[in-house]
Amino acid sequence: MTPALASICSSLGIEVVPTNERRGPRTTHAVVTMERLLSNYGSGHLVLVLRTIVETGHNANALAEPIIFAVSDVALAQPQWVASGLAWLEAFDSIDLVELWGHAKIGGTPGPRQTIAALIIDRLRPLFSEQRKVTAHVDA
Repeated sequence: MTPALASICSSLGIEVVPTNERRGPRTTHAVVTMERLLSNYGSGHLVLVLRTIVETGHNANALAEPIIFAVSDVALAQPQWVASGLAWLEAFDSIDLVELWGHAKIGGTPGPRQTIAALIIDRLRPLFSEQRKVTAHVDA
């Protein structure tokens, strides 16, 4: 693990555990995944993704590779949602990411990462489209 990733994990209270140990709250095996996001998108993006997971709802147990990638994919695909700041995190309070991962594991899905991302978008779209309507009404 690079010093940069170690610093990010430490600051967020995330512990990397060996793959032969069971993950618990704020623990992960996904070092390669996090290093890839750090390398490709920078520390700000990685911190956003990790905070979105560990600081919302009951998602502290959701630091698994397909979930981390899915949250990253959604953040990259919907930057206007991320730009809403606290509303982004509050929206995730109502999403159980581990439950979505369970749905993604059910047969017939293209891949957990893509399925989880699609399910997240499905749940967030109504929240953010409603927010847009309120903002447009206030601005009018």
